[in-house]
Amino acid sequence: MLRKILDFHLFLTEEGKPLERLRPMVSALDAFFYEVPVRTQFGPHIRDLMDLKRWMMVVVYALFPCILMAIWNSGMQSFVYGSDNIEIFDRYIKASLSWDAYVTFSKEYFGSILAKGLVAFVPVMLISYGVGGFWEVLFAIIRRHEVSEGFLVTGMLFALILPSTIPYWMVVVGVSAGVVIGKEIFGGTGMNILNPALVCRAFLFFAFPTKMTGPVWVGTNPTLIQESIVSMNKKGADGISQASALNLFNISTEIKRIHVEA
Repeated sequence: MLRKILDFHLFLTEEGKPLERLRPMVSALDAFFYEVPVRTQFGPHIRDLMDLKRWMMVVVYALFPCILMAIWNSGMQSFVYGSDNIEIFDRYIKASLSWDAYVTFSKEYFGSILAKGLVAFVPVMLISYGVGGFWEVLFAIIRRHEVSEGFLVTGMLFALILPSTIPYWMVVVGVSAGVVIGKEIFGGTGMNILNPALVCRAFLFFAFPTKMTGPVWVGTNPTLIQESIVSMNKKGADGISQASALNLFNISTEIKRIHVEA
């Protein structure tokens, strides 16, 4: 059934048909569900089952552990530092001293940690795919070339390198800059001399430095995190103010461990 639906839409987008300009979008869907109907017939090309689509999917699979870790770490940081409960903060510090204690702590608050992690990561990745995919398809339609499977990887990298506290509209601006400036102005996939994901981060770093540095990797609301830390300080938690990296030598080992884990 799916094959028939795709064939019908491919027929509508053939040269001379009313939907000819939408050919890249339809062919991208076809390539996503089925093998690309292109075969190398003559040398000097290597005949191999590992085409670009399969290679990009290998990279996508390799990124899954990174995504799971990003969700879990974002959720853990948000849960601990987003709460003004000094007991949870103290238990987390003690749990980080041993693996068994950490597992016990994680099991007890697993649902809350996972929920906060999903809220921090998933919207950014969806925006990354939505906005980046829009630019990819738009340029493919204008230039009448295929949509590359490489964006499946780039869309994930966008979400992984951006802080969890970044406003969504900045994600839109950064991803747009990364795709357009980092790749499309050079001609698209295979012609760009810059990495789109790093162009996105560099653009946001220089355009909005306060949103890309400092306490921006904890939770989804930096203001709430600061209020929680102030609240815990009043209840007896240790506070820290750093003017330079040298101050790392003057703080407790517990605070150092928090910095390393974060």
